[in-house]
Amino acid sequence: MDKRIKIVVEIGNWSFEFTHVKARKTPDGFGTDYDAILDINLEGVKPYVSGLLARDDKEFNKEDYNTVKRFITLCGKPSFDFVRMRNGIKRNKTEG
Repeated sequence: MDKRIKIVVEIGNWSFEFTHVKARKTPDGFGTDYDAILDINLEGVKPYVSGLLARDDKEFNKEDYNTVKRFITLCGKPSFDFVRMRNGIKRNKTEG
């Protein structure tokens, strides 16, 4: 999947824009239990990632982060903010 993702689809007189994505980490494929979940808001100039929840025994690792980064890049967005809570502390990371 190295093709750019189209976030606006036009049908007739209507334009449909994907502005929010719910992402699930599903090692066994779509429709199975997930290990982590997060939200990606694509509205505006700079998207942001928030709402990361992972199972206690599953870490959100660098490979996961790079997968999210790749998805946002394929949506045509060169930078994004990643907001997460870790150990009760809010952390912000800006990419790009």
